[in-house]
Amino acid sequence: MTLLRPFICALALAVPLSASAQFVSAKTKPSVARPGPGDKDCKRPAYPESSLRNQEEGIVTLQYLVTRDGAILEGKIVKSSGFAELDRAALVQLAKCAFKFPEGEEEPAKVTLQYAWALE
Repeated sequence: MTLLRPFICALALAVPLSASAQFVSAKTKPSVARPGPGDKDCKRPAYPESSLRNQEEGIVTLQYLVTRDGAILEGKIVKSSGFAELDRAALVQLAKCAFKFPEGEEEPAKVTLQYAWALE
């Protein structure tokens, strides 16, 4: 897996995680489904104000279900950073980014990545 830091926004493909991870429920997390290929200029997630105040840091592992044309069908948090606001901000903002469909994969494909939140 590739580790993403808040000051660098680059997405990387990684091996799918186990099928035991649960996709995000619409009742507990924001919806991240979107049509189309997404933004190629991928903006980094803004650090949530409450997380800055509380000096929260962590690494969140996310997984998106992506179609061949780049649309996102679903998104989920596979492993939390330990802070719900950081997890939610990464899940929503990174879902707006363009994803490259993994070669040799069946449609839809699972794209897994990590995003690191770090105060500097």
